[in-house]
Amino acid sequence: MASTIDALPIARRWYQECRTLHKTCKRSPKSAIPTRLIDISGNEPCLRLADELGSEVEYATLSHCWGSLKFTRLTKSTFESFRKRIPPEALTKTFKNAIFIAQYFGFRFLWIDSLFILQDSMEDWSKESTLMSEVYGECDLNIAATSAKDGSEGCFFPRERSWRCQVSPTSQTEQIYDCYPYSTLEPYVDRLSKRAWVLQERCLSQRTVHFANNQLYWECCGIVASEIYPNGYPLSIARDKFLYQKRQLSRSSWPKLVEMYSGGLTTMSSDRLVAIGGLARVIYSKSQDEYIAGFWKKGLEGQLLWQSHGLNRRIDPYSAPTWSWASLQGGVSFHDWHKNENALSRMCTFRVHDIQMQYVSDNPFGQVRTGILRLRCSHLASGVIQRGPLFVSIGNYDFNIGRHIAHDFHISFDCIEEEERGGEDEEETWFIHVHVLPIWTDNSAGLLLRPTGRKRGHYERIGAYHTSELSTPAIEDANLVALEWDHHFAEVSSDSNGNKEYFIDLV
Repeated sequence: MASTIDALPIARRWYQECRTLHKTCKRSPKSAIPTRLIDISGNEPCLRLADELGSEVEYATLSHCWGSLKFTRLTKSTFESFRKRIPPEALTKTFKNAIFIAQYFGFRFLWIDSLFILQDSMEDWSKESTLMSEVYGECDLNIAATSAKDGSEGCFFPRERSWRCQVSPTSQTEQIYDCYPYSTLEPYVDRLSKRAWVLQERCLSQRTVHFANNQLYWECCGIVASEIYPNGYPLSIARDKFLYQKRQLSRSSWPKLVEMYSGGLTTMSSDRLVAIGGLARVIYSKSQDEYIAGFWKKGLEGQLLWQSHGLNRRIDPYSAPTWSWASLQGGVSFHDWHKNENALSRMCTFRVHDIQMQYVSDNPFGQVRTGILRLRCSHLASGVIQRGPLFVSIGNYDFNIGRHIAHDFHISFDCIEEEERGGEDEEETWFIHVHVLPIWTDNSAGLLLRPTGRKRGHYERIGAYHTSELSTPAIEDANLVALEWDHHFAEVSSDSNGNKEYFIDLV
């Protein structure tokens, strides 16, 4: 029986051509090397410290799924013994395969998270997790165990000796076509992509070779390839496949990155922002725009209108403020309007007046302790969302606001708890009292808020909406700003012209 291990020669060819031929893959000298690396040059692997190595060490990294497999890891008690010899009980099948692959490519050093970070030291974890962008960004090759659910499955899989199936459309032509399953074009439906950390590892690494269960795939700045297309994907396919290619990271790429990342899983809820912090750090180094709990300060108002997908739940314990997508475990999406910051400036009904953030450490790309946005509002309305029996077939809600009813009211609740708050029976009518914060002056889209009850004018986000029926007169009739119902606001003050200004706090 053939195996994917048979494709190692072509993978090494990709690597060698990338190193020698791809101008876009040329890099400056390394700015840093990892604190620790695994030395795989001898008969038995061992842990080496950075100060024992030179500044231009070449090394490979491993992206893999931990799963539920139990194995010996680096801890305070095993640290000294690992420096002499990493025992077999710490080397899963995936780790052994990765060592073999790295040696095959000519590497002396390999980086594996569970054998690198002290697993029983929060201090070591906090320090090293902030350096992930450097670990993967400076590595010479990232080895991705793309199809392995845990360390017991390894990097190599049995397969048929040839994928090729040749067909001729008609008997009147000599034209022969190679056919292959559509599913073999990309590996990202595999298990590794469900792990949230992997997006950062994949995006930051200059080169990645994917070991999937059907074939090997390659990504670098110069080419995206597979065994089926060893010289690179045709443009007609590459536009759709490999959704993130090795292009430059920038502010404009952030929404797509979050959409790809948010559906992934983290073992610890506290990792929600940490696991994408390396990408944020790289983008910050280029844009110098302030990073705020999964968003960017410039144009923050428009970014707040993200939308939750599916039956998400709020992460407990606390991982981020409710206005951040990072407060949920589940996928989210953004809309294209955030790209036009000039239009946003003209049409937005509120402004971020003040930002108060507290972080667990001094790392603004890591865990958040609290986050409050003070918004200056020109519109805020209170109403009742109603879902009737027709919801099952139509999927829309009614929104009762003052004397008006908007029937075509599309709602995306942030988490399933909000649906359950109204009632579990889909065929019963239920009601939810909400506050509406329109983002656009035409009231076509906005946020759904609920008072926290802890302080006056404090609100938490519970969802987003869009509609074509919420008219300006309806909002104006129930606008708490125009009605001067000051008790709904955290602060009411006057500007230099004596005009009242109304502020709420989003937590």
